[in-house]
Amino acid sequence: MGKYFEISFDKDGNQLAWEGYAFEVAYKKENYVFDATLLYDGFSRGRSSLNIKWKDQKTGKTYESGMKLLDETCLGENLYRFSGWGFLGKKLMIKGSFTFKKQGTAILLTLAP
Repeated sequence: MGKYFEISFDKDGNQLAWEGYAFEVAYKKENYVFDATLLYDGFSRGRSSLNIKWKDQKTGKTYESGMKLLDETCLGENLYRFSGWGFLGKKLMIKGSFTFKKQGTAILLTLAP
């Protein structure tokens, strides 16, 4: 799976893409692969980044990805790696296997290989 790193989560189990606010980190977990149906839940901005927020339809936990995952979804690239995508009401939905990658100082959601 590549280099070893840990993903930080808050007390509710939501992924923290950046540890700038260490007091928010409740626990860390070694990188892993998981299956989920994720709904687009907006975006967040950093000093030099634009991250996409995703909400797990089953657990309600949130994750952040870079623009690439949204781009792949909208442009139809790598759709064979998704087990499904479409719209749930007015929300973009993606279904598949996901993991995390380190991008600069952030740790972001990505499609599992």
